[in-house]
Amino acid sequence: MRAGITWKPVDRISFDLDFGIRNRDKWLLHLAGSTFATYEAKDLQPRVAMDVFLTAKQQLRFTMQWAGIKAHAVELYELLDGQDELSYDSTVSSDDYDFTISRITTQLRYRWEIAPLSDLFLVYTRGSNLPNQVDDSFDNLFHDSLTDPVVDMFVAKLRYRFSR
Repeated sequence: MRAGITWKPVDRISFDLDFGIRNRDKWLLHLAGSTFATYEAKDLQPRVAMDVFLTAKQQLRFTMQWAGIKAHAVELYELLDGQDELSYDSTVSSDDYDFTISRITTQLRYRWEIAPLSDLFLVYTRGSNLPNQVDDSFDNLFHDSLTDPVVDMFVAKLRYRFSR
């Protein structure tokens, strides 16, 4: 299920809120070699964006998007040599293959159009990609993603068109 809303209180300001949630049942994933597993998983993907046009040539944009997945392995399968079908493998514990994914990207960008085809960009980016944290709630995954960044940088870019 996906839902979103856009709010424009005035023509120079807009807010976007999008939310996606997906329950996956019998999600088949390749693990390694000839091993596969089916998963029951919950996938959350919220996104927030704000645009402010300060003048006709200046824009401030903020975006934040997060992807969080909690997956529990249900059954493990093995693809045997010379066969086209998967066979159930009951000798391995499926709990060893549970996983979580938590990735967040946040960006604040200022753009100033100096002249046609000439711009100055000031961009702050912060993002994370957490390692597997099984037995964690979505709240904890989101909080840890915000507080433990992998990328935390500021970039300035000047694009200038020389003409005769």
